[in-house]
Formats: sequence, structure tokens, C-alpha cells
Amino acid sequence: TLFLPMAGLAAIAAAGVGARIPARSSTATVVGLTGGIGMGKSSAAAWFRRCGFRVHDADATVHSLYAAGGAAVEPVCAAFPSARGADGGIDRAALSAAVATAGREASLQRLEEIVHPLVTEERAGFVRRAGEEGEWLVVVDVPLLLETLRDEAALRAEVDVVLLVSCSAAEQRRRCLARPGMSEPKLETILARQLPDADKRARADFVVDTGRTSSCASHALRLGKGKGSPARQRLARALERR
Repeated sequence: TLFLPMAGLAAIAAAGVGARIPARSSTATVVGLTGGIGMGKSSAAAWFRRCGFRVHDADATVHSLYAAGGAAVEPVCAAFPSARGADGGIDRAALSAAVATAGREASLQRLEEIVHPLVTEERAGFVRRAGEEGEWLVVVDVPLLLETLRDEAALRAEVDVVLLVSCSAAEQRRRCLARPGMSEPKLETILARQLPDADKRARADFVVDTGRTSSCASHALRLGKGKGSPARQRLARALERR
């Protein structure tokens, strides 16, 4: 398991988280954690949890929406009738087969139009509740954050800071192909639906290179501009205590 040292993310605080934070209705600063497959996002999310920050997991939310009684079950089954499982929820293997049979690109778009608004609604509730309960910073773990929010204004309406985890293409491929059930064709299909890492880096506020864990602090790159802020200073102090 890749471990992202505290020093690496603490460097983000020192570099200036909060410098680009706009006024928001929520009292919680929202860090949008993202990155391509195999980049180390799950390890970064686990690090934030160990530090005591609340983390919203988009993948876990989808699993909940697909479970029996979940809000996505009926609309997904209306679009893909064969996707209903024996337990009343969505059978993910059957859904994948239905998407492939109906024409992958058009079907994926149709599925995303159903599921993404539900995930967004649940995430907004998570952030709102965290703010109401006194949390000053929360993390939203969204694998396709920059793919689904290509408009900058829409992105900044959802998150205050974009934190991208990244590594070299060779290291990404090595990690992915070591996963059970992964193959070259499957990986290429997944990568085709994700923005190139260079494009993500251009939009992120901060990039952590998870391929250099021995000196991760020196590879936390500040991409934003501006001086420090009270939010940044609070984050730096909080990270120092963890």
C-alpha cells in the first residue's frame, strides 16, 4: 500500500492552501481530492482520515446509491432493465454488460446523467452538515472531478481547492497492472475516459507527486498564486499537530 507521508501534505499547507479560497455559504473549506487511476488518491484520502478530517468518497456513494433501496436503483433500472440484481439493487456486472450491449459511449453518458446529479446532491449535503457541525475543512474524494466539471466556474462552485495526486505514467501503469483483474486493454479503456495528467496539473491548485514518497514534501508543487490566509494558517497548524 502506498503511504503518503504527512510531510508531503503538510507542505501543501505551508505552500498556501487558502490563497485562492473564495467566499462561500458553507463554513467548511472544501478540498477537492482527485487524480487518475493508480495515482495514489486512496492513500491520500486515508491520510486525511487518519488526521481527523472528514472525507466524502464518491465511489462509496455510488455503491450506496446502487444498493437495494438506493436512489439510483429505479432510474438506472428504467434505463437498463437487465441491471437489477436479485437483491433488488443494481448488479454492477449486469449493468456493465448492459452498457456494452447498448453502445458504450452513449450508454455511459446516459448513466452519468442519472448518477452524477445524485452523487452531487449527496456530496453537497455532506459538506453542508460538516459546516453546520463546526468542521472548518472537509475533503471530497472525486476521481473524475476535473472531467465532470470542465467549466472553471462550476468547479469553483463545488470546491475551494483542487488537490491532485500524480506520478509518472510508467509508475501509474505499473501500479494499475499489478491490480487483480486489470489488463492492458481494460486500463487503456479507463485512461481514455480520464483527462491527461498534464491537463489536470494545469487546473489543480496543488500537485503531490506520490511517486517520490521519500521526499514528498519537496514535491508538493504550489500552482496557485497569492499570499497566505487564515485558512491556510489553520490548516498548517492542524497538520503539524497530527
